[in-house]
Amino acid sequence: MATDFEEWLTNTQKVKLFLSPTLEEYSRPGETEADFRARLQLISREERDRFSDDLKKKYASKLSRLDEQIDELSLL
Repeated sequence: MATDFEEWLTNTQKVKLFLSPTLEEYSRPGETEADFRARLQLISREERDRFSDDLKKKYASKLSRLDEQIDELSLL
């Protein structure tokens, strides 16, 4: 059961939020669209960097072996 204050609050006060479905992020109350977009860009860059680091770790040994093979061929 809602109190009078809760009813008044839901009926009279509005909070505009932005949504990024791709990143599953909502803006913070009072955050401007420009600030929200800037925050999304930062989140995207951080995720890209994490993904890139994971790939580098995953293929580091394979790349190292290929580099060794290239070095051996260049000595011939």
